[in-house]
Amino acid sequence: MSILFFLVATIPEDQEAIDISSLISPPPNLVESTEFVPPIELAEVDCIDIPWKDFLGERIGARALNSCQTAFSDNGVSLIESFLDNLPIMMFFCVPLLAVFMKGLYIFKKRKYVEHLMFLFHTHSFVFALAILTVLIVRVTEPFPEFEDNIGLLLTGIWLYAAIYIYVALGRVYHQGMLMTSIKMLMLFPVYTICLALTFLSGLFLTFITI
Repeated sequence: MSILFFLVATIPEDQEAIDISSLISPPPNLVESTEFVPPIELAEVDCIDIPWKDFLGERIGARALNSCQTAFSDNGVSLIESFLDNLPIMMFFCVPLLAVFMKGLYIFKKRKYVEHLMFLFHTHSFVFALAILTVLIVRVTEPFPEFEDNIGLLLTGIWLYAAIYIYVALGRVYHQGMLMTSIKMLMLFPVYTICLALTFLSGLFLTFITI
């Protein structure tokens, strides 16, 4: 489901946007008459100044230097594309880490690690399904700015429903009252945020040294 979400989110909006961007490109004769330094030369100067090998080692540092030059040479296009390709896979590493935290959070429930893992996969699938729905709603209604306020209320309702769904799911699966479920859900949010941040940073780093 996460892979499907990133596929939907990265689909170009329409052909018209591409045509418009091509119309604002400078005339060929203006480009030819303007003196400029090629991006690859700037990339080489900027990237070489960074001591990659000092803190990454000989082999990884060399790859980081090459990736830096590649990223600068195409204005980061290859870096962003590779990052989006790798991100769904990196998201799967976040779920097992959260399952470890859930194991400690519900230690007296004597649930197996796999049970926490299955619960998280289920809730993640639900959240990504709503994320796909959100992207589709935004894409479809974008040409109609008069409905912006109504769409905002609709999206707010969707994500309030997501929070309620997760809250109810925690209570029913782990058989705890409203107070304990509320406390543990509040504990889960910052941990999940930290896990996502680490996932994004590690995904960006791995992408950077492999493009």
